[in-house]
Amino acid sequence: MTGGSRDFFITPYCFEAKTYEEFLNRYLEIVPDYSFGLGKKELLPDNDLKRFLGY
Repeated sequence: MTGGSRDFFITPYCFEAKTYEEFLNRYLEIVPDYSFGLGKKELLPDNDLKRFLGY
C-alpha cells in the first residue's frame, strides 16, 4: 500500500502571531504533532524554519 496525501491549510491567523512560538501554538492547533511526528519540541529550536517564516 502506498502513502496518501494530507493537506492542511495554514490560516492567516497563524501568520498573525507576534512570535515564532505563538505561531507554532496556533499551527499545532491545526496540525497536531502526531500527524507528522513533529511537535513543538522539535520545531521550536529549528532556526531555519523560524527565519523562513520571518521570525
